[in-house]
Amino acid sequence: DGHFVDGLTAADINVYEDNAVRPIVQFSRERVPISVAIVLDISGSMQRKSSRPGVDLRWKDTRLAVNTFLSLLRPEDEASLSVFNHRPMLLMAWTYDREAMLRTLDRVELGGGTAIFRAVIAAMRSMASARSRRKVVLLISDGIDNAIPDKFLDSAAYDVPMFRHQQRLRAWSGLQKSETTLYAFGMATRGDAFPVNLVTLEALANPTGGYAEAINQPEAITKTIIELSEDLRAQYMLGFVPTDARDGKFHSIKVMARDSHYRIRAKAGYIALRD
Repeated sequence: DGHFVDGLTAADINVYEDNAVRPIVQFSRERVPISVAIVLDISGSMQRKSSRPGVDLRWKDTRLAVNTFLSLLRPEDEASLSVFNHRPMLLMAWTYDREAMLRTLDRVELGGGTAIFRAVIAAMRSMASARSRRKVVLLISDGIDNAIPDKFLDSAAYDVPMFRHQQRLRAWSGLQKSETTLYAFGMATRGDAFPVNLVTLEALANPTGGYAEAINQPEAITKTIIELSEDLRAQYMLGFVPTDARDGKFHSIKVMARDSHYRIRAKAGYIALRD
């Protein structure tokens, strides 16, 4: 039913690398400190207006989600804060100051296109300076990448689909190389004038062992974020002996429970970095 199963051991799990069984050498349910990059969409699609002047409802809902999430982090968890419209912007580097992050959001102005893949790529660069071994991205967006770099605006030969395909591959590669888990939420709380592209969000999140979800009602925001916090705590960590390829290529991973009643969510693989 999608809930966490407690009490598993390494004997309950099979790990496959490139479809070959690998021995498990580490298995634990330890809650380690995390480094979480919060990446927020501030494009024009977040400007779902209320009847009160100056109130952007989708952004208000996003703020509630971030506030709830920060309140559930443990003192040893660090976070960074980025926003994006047609370009990504780092607002706060790694910090433990939750209140400062919330104050920073008060100064954000909404508008522009949505460069979701470039935002993920930028977040992966910041992961290089993260202090914790376990790395997480919290992405809130409508999932519709529609931004075009300024240098291409006047170019008739610009291939938009190819550029976005390349950006998608770079984002995916960065997530795999940094061993980061991505959770994505589409803020669909204020009607369907700006629909959520859950397919794009799932394509980013699922291969990392995270998940994507559309939040359809404002009343569901707190519950959804609490469930995310519980997911970060209720996880097993395992290690296995990989092939010594170091070939710069992607190697698939499948983690399966020996009891077929259980379904395991895990990373889809890793990129074996060259020496």
